[in-house]
Amino acid sequence: MGIDMLRNVNIYWTSEISSYIMVFIKLREKHCEVTMQNFNIDFLKNLFKVGMTKAQFINAYSEMCKNPDTTNELDGVSIFDADKTESIASDLFDMININKAKEGEEDSLDADEIKQFSNLDKTDGEDNMTDSDLKVLLNNYEQKVASENKIDTPEKMYKTAMSKESPNGDSANNYLQSLDHQISSIEALTTRRQENSIQIMMNYHNEINQLVQNDNNVSADLKAKYAKENEKLKKLNSEQSDIQAKIQNTQSELDSANADYENIQDNIEAAQNNPDDETDYTSDYNNAQKTVDKLGKSLNSLQRKYSGNLRQISTVSQNLKSYQRDISAQSSSIKAKIEQINKKIEMEQASCTKDIEKYSQNLSDLRLAQTYAINQIQTESAATAESYGNGDDTYVFDESNYSEEAVNAVEKRWASKAKKNGLDHKFFAKVVAISKDLKCDPNELLGVMNSECGLNASARNSNGGATGLIQFMPRTAKALGTSTDKLAKMSAYDQLDYVAKFYKMNKKAYKMGDGPMSAGDLYSLVFLPGRANRNVLTSSNELYYKANAGLDMDGDGKITKADLNRRVHKFMV
Repeated sequence: MGIDMLRNVNIYWTSEISSYIMVFIKLREKHCEVTMQNFNIDFLKNLFKVGMTKAQFINAYSEMCKNPDTTNELDGVSIFDADKTESIASDLFDMININKAKEGEEDSLDADEIKQFSNLDKTDGEDNMTDSDLKVLLNNYEQKVASENKIDTPEKMYKTAMSKESPNGDSANNYLQSLDHQISSIEALTTRRQENSIQIMMNYHNEINQLVQNDNNVSADLKAKYAKENEKLKKLNSEQSDIQAKIQNTQSELDSANADYENIQDNIEAAQNNPDDETDYTSDYNNAQKTVDKLGKSLNSLQRKYSGNLRQISTVSQNLKSYQRDISAQSSSIKAKIEQINKKIEMEQASCTKDIEKYSQNLSDLRLAQTYAINQIQTESAATAESYGNGDDTYVFDESNYSEEAVNAVEKRWASKAKKNGLDHKFFAKVVAISKDLKCDPNELLGVMNSECGLNASARNSNGGATGLIQFMPRTAKALGTSTDKLAKMSAYDQLDYVAKFYKMNKKAYKMGDGPMSAGDLYSLVFLPGRANRNVLTSSNELYYKANAGLDMDGDGKITKADLNRRVHKFMV
């Protein structure tokens, strides 16, 4: 249990940190309408009390985490599973329990340990147990976990993730999903921290207002002015939270719209390189462009509104400060109390700023790790295939492996493409022979190549360097014993040797079996070889899908072999 358990979790440490910070924020929200004293009595003193054993502490902490008020709104379930809850509770107990029990006796919290806990935050009184003490304890724990578990570089994070055994055998995708979930969690955590800070500070302002309204030495006119300005601050803070939520929603919509726009641009570029693709993307392109422009303008408008609101909040806060000076002049009895509460407001502002900076750094680290992982996974297929074949081997063209009748039928069907790209009878004879080896339909193999490059063997994609009949990536070409530069200079006939080797190596590497290959099988090895033995290759919540949404032929949010089959048949002349 404890820290050792955390080391074995195949995720970045920030997900652990974000979990218990979210609990703390939830607790603050739950008790924001009551006094800090009630908070202490209701929760802290029941958890941190003399005689509490480790087992009792873990149980009490676990029960707190099961409370519906500590539910993570991201997924509607408790943000701790049982193991993590017990682990964190166990570590917190050990950090407090410095006076170890004698041999044979059970550890429990004593009066000195409770006093030390109550004194973690020096600003709330030496023996006054408050939520500030709990926050210091959690911050200390965060630093401990961070120092022992933080992985320094994206490369180390990726290697660590890949070294773990995955229940479904897909460590790479599990790692990407973990990173994606953590990014979403920390983004949500950032928002919640900001919203919570606004609420905390507003509660402090309300506390000052209550002091002012109850003080008989303060004039009625000054009370009315202060109450009015305080209400204005409350309204502005509420508006600020609403604007911030709208900014996030609009930004999310804009990101999605930009992805659609880029996907349509890719489709247009592919269509320009492939005369057989007669799809008219004009309407889709114009609509996507209008959507991006509209959302961009909305986002700019919201950001201007947010900045303007901030200026108003600053002005109102200064007005309240000015009134507080006048109030202190009229009533010296509440001057010290107002100063003390203002100090808490300043501390909360500093604390929130520090937390947001920390979360921003976490997000930056995770996004770098995500980018690194995607780049690694994109080249992983070629590396796997390389271990299953010798790149120097040459495809053996067996003339007995086809009939002239079969070749003539295929050549006739593809006559227009043959004329355009200079493909002769020998080319189609080799395609038929390769197809017989692979146990696939030669027209479907040609359909895959037509979809990828329009049967132009020298076609190159400027984005990533994909080249040739099946758009070999540089790493793939290297694994096959050649290069994209060499492939681009080959005739279509010669390049077919590498098409054959690619399929034979990957079919074996990804355990496709020795049975017949469908059009979906053929395309899946080109598109996402690591998942070629699945029916559903990717879905809308994954980066693979977002980068290739155009392959979702039926628009159901999944790219399946059936989709790839339809894609291939669309490009069979």
